[in-house]
Amino acid sequence: MTIDVKILQNTLCKAMCSEVRIREKTSELLAVDTPFTFPDGDQYQLYIKVMPGGLLRLTDMGHTLMHLSYEHDIDKFREGTRGALYEKIKSETSVEERDGSLCIDSSSERLASDIFRLGQAITNIRDGQCFGLPDRLQD
Repeated sequence: MTIDVKILQNTLCKAMCSEVRIREKTSELLAVDTPFTFPDGDQYQLYIKVMPGGLLRLTDMGHTLMHLSYEHDIDKFREGTRGALYEKIKSETSVEERDGSLCIDSSSERLASDIFRLGQAITNIRDGQCFGLPDRLQD
């Protein structure tokens, strides 16, 4: 069987684009709807803040840590082994934490890949890499 890579590429791009929407909240804040969800069905809250000089700050506006705080002590995963994992996840995905918000400074050219990177960071944090450590590793 021969696969036409260009057709496959176009089909995949159309399908993925249909899953992502941008909505204007204010002139400086856009909401990004994606298919990414927490286990309870809540959608990841992703926003684009338009910053001076054309910088785009992709952020969760603190939603991820707030969502996780309902079942976990957020301060504990900034310490010890959990803290090291949390820092590793942020480093691997180029995500920063600013006042409880997870964010990536981006540009229009990098925005698509940065949405995936922020989603990956949230997923890794959410999936328990910072919370679900075996008892022998927890601090």
